[in-house]
Amino acid sequence: MKLDRFREDSGVVVEIKSTSRHLESARAQVAYYLYRLREVGVRAGGEIWVPEEGLKEKVEGFSEEEVGKDLERIKHIVEMERPPPRKWIRYCGKCAYRGLCWGEER
Repeated sequence: MKLDRFREDSGVVVEIKSTSRHLESARAQVAYYLYRLREVGVRAGGEIWVPEEGLKEKVEGFSEEEVGKDLERIKHIVEMERPPPRKWIRYCGKCAYRGLCWGEER
């Protein structure tokens, strides 16, 4: 887990994005960070910043149950004998993790 920024003065985890196109996944990412921090006794708030668009959004009231379900789905995939088939979608081209799925194929 690598936080983009943690504002110690206010106890807020800040996730910085270059675009607001994927706010749903950014919210899930911040919720995961807050979930993990709660596990070690740190109560924090969350924000998503999109500086190029002047957007700041608070992440409040995340569902620990939903984060837990996401983690279970991830564990299921990791424990599979073979990974699920790859599916190229339009976001793959600029994804920071593209190499994990596609290697040198594209």
